[in-house]
Amino acid sequence: MKTKHNRGVNVKQMAAGLQGLEKDVLLVLQYSIGRDNAMPRRDLIAYLRRNPIYSDVDERAVRLAIHELRQSGTALICSTGGIGGGYWLARDWDEVEEFIAREVEPRALGLLATKKSMLAAAGRQFGPKPTVKQTTLF
Repeated sequence: MKTKHNRGVNVKQMAAGLQGLEKDVLLVLQYSIGRDNAMPRRDLIAYLRRNPIYSDVDERAVRLAIHELRQSGTALICSTGGIGGGYWLARDWDEVEEFIAREVEPRALGLLATKKSMLAAAGRQFGPKPTVKQTTLF
């Protein structure tokens, strides 16, 4: 795996206080700084499975660990699908902004569109939403 200059990404500092799968995902990704060093998901899982603790780790658990690392603000893990895709730690602001524009914003806007459509359909099917919720007697 090729590695490039680590431009201010302090993985040890990020991993401090983490435990388990989240910490180990981050430690594996320390060699994937910058989009040009993206690690395919299958390779990330293969590296993790080398550790007997994670010999049967599944894709869902790894995706959840990455989600938690992103949500907590612990690590700037970017990703993309397709050929040449995978996971990497952002090298700079440009990579963070590109990831957000390409992966995060379209999903967020899609979810908001789904919400709007579902509320409209619920209004057609059930009538206007009651403003006061009816309380039960029992």
